[in-house]
Amino acid sequence: MTLQLSPSISSSSLGDDEHRYFAVANRPAVPTTAGRRSDRDIATDVVACLRSVMPRLCRGVVPIIRMGEVSLLGHVESDLQRLDAQRAVQRVRGVRTVIDLMVLRPETKAHAIRLHRGQ
Repeated sequence: MTLQLSPSISSSSLGDDEHRYFAVANRPAVPTTAGRRSDRDIATDVVACLRSVMPRLCRGVVPIIRMGEVSLLGHVESDLQRLDAQRAVQRVRGVRTVIDLMVLRPETKAHAIRLHRGQ
């Protein structure tokens, strides 16, 4: 809280050179959430965004939203999918930061392993 002194001149009760001061107490600044979206609204948009960008893998990635920070948990098959998910979520209105906690789990095919061994 701040106090501000303002001069008040009253010629009837005081002399010409005298001033009376009064204090004005300003209300403390309280952070408002007027411009901020709710985490529930952000989560709805993030899930829709992940479904559109990664329709097959969206079940493997779970977003956790808190105060506009989105943590992406789960697994992806490539670094390209990881970057696509991060970029898509970053564009959602209300997202402040994206925290990548996804694990790279490439899908290996049995025939690819046989070809590598030379069988």
